[in-house]
Amino acid sequence: MDKQIKDLIIKYAEIYSQFEVLQSGDNSTLPTGDQKTGVIGEYYAKCYIEKTLRLKAEYSKINESCDIKYNLNGMMMKVQVKAVSSHSKTRTIAPLNLNLVNNENPFDFLYLISLDKNFIPNGFYINTYTEIIETLRKKGDERFRIVSSVMKGNGKIGSWMYNFENDKKDEILAAIK
Repeated sequence: MDKQIKDLIIKYAEIYSQFEVLQSGDNSTLPTGDQKTGVIGEYYAKCYIEKTLRLKAEYSKINESCDIKYNLNGMMMKVQVKAVSSHSKTRTIAPLNLNLVNNENPFDFLYLISLDKNFIPNGFYINTYTEIIETLRKKGDERFRIVSSVMKGNGKIGSWMYNFENDKKDEILAAIK
């Protein structure tokens, strides 16, 4: 085995293991998940909610339709987070489910977080579930799952069903300092 590759694998395993430690237990610092880019994005989203909105946020359980929840004036708000790093050449966003769950929207807000090669946000966009559904319907699109959509950044304009006009990058950067 090539020594450089072997050393790199060992370093990756060490960092991966450190993530896993912070993801385990009832009071874990990070959400569960194998895709570490998504884990990082969810952590940043939680920081944003807690610092900017000044509300206590919690990671959702594994089988829930959202990633993060918080209470806003007695209403439980649900946030779905999608993060893509600049390491991704395609900028493809993980599939987004739009199906109702128990006659409720699966999420209230979609946080789209673009990360640079150091996994620091370089774009942050908030869309509502209703906004996405209305945009799809205006185009005659009745799907309940969005696959192969694209995050704005690295020369990509981003997929048409998302609103990338209001970049809140400065707000999320302030929240994670």
